[in-house]
Amino acid sequence: MPSVSRPIFLSPHPDDAVLSCGGWIYQLAQDGARPIVVTIFGGDRPGSAPLSAFARSLHQRWQLDDDAPARRRDEDRAACDRLGCYLIQLPFADAVYRVDETGRPLYDSEEAIFAEVRDRELIDRVANAVHSRVERLNSSGSVARLYTPLTAGKHVDHIITRLAAEQLPTELIYYEDYPYAERPEGLTQVWERAGGTADDWVSETIGLSEGALQAKCEAFGQHRSQISTFFRDDDEVRQRLRAYAEFVGEGQAAERYWRKR
Repeated sequence: MPSVSRPIFLSPHPDDAVLSCGGWIYQLAQDGARPIVVTIFGGDRPGSAPLSAFARSLHQRWQLDDDAPARRRDEDRAACDRLGCYLIQLPFADAVYRVDETGRPLYDSEEAIFAEVRDRELIDRVANAVHSRVERLNSSGSVARLYTPLTAGKHVDHIITRLAAEQLPTELIYYEDYPYAERPEGLTQVWERAGGTADDWVSETIGLSEGALQAKCEAFGQHRSQISTFFRDDDEVRQRLRAYAEFVGEGQAAERYWRKR
């Protein structure tokens, strides 16, 4: 019996796969491909660690209390329900909650979460957790097709996700981290960090139906806490998602994915 390809989208945070890949996920689900979103860093914060001033400021912006991770997981489930995909939530905490061995926050500012990875040992743990899910899927007769972020925004959790994925014995497809990829320098920085150029990569543009683009916008709309991070309101969400989709599709709504040559 031939193996069935099963698309798995690695989402550093609860909203990343939806924002970057939501249209394609929806179309895959409509076609019966049973896509899976694996959210990496949506787990609870360490119980004994105090919230940093930076984390508290984010909770205030998101209009969430100390149960923010649980609330974001609820948003994650609602968004994936809208796209019609399966969801696996891993227990790792968001960078803004992680601490060192003394209990000191590892990432206590906006600058820190877009700088160097300070807990690189986490890469192996994430790789092992993802690998166990992939192996379980493969043993059931499906073959995982893994999508991972390009790290256009240089967020440490995106970097950890990509480095973990690159440890796995699986061919990877890379997605453009939206909205970081909106900035002209976003993808250029990806190529430069790898010591190469865009010529080292090949892209594939996947056209989106109007229904898929609408589903993507509505799915992100389930992440009510995150809208204010990047957008003024729901109207701007729709406008910018459409504008970027039509940019990569050269006039037709699309999402763009990359492979290394």
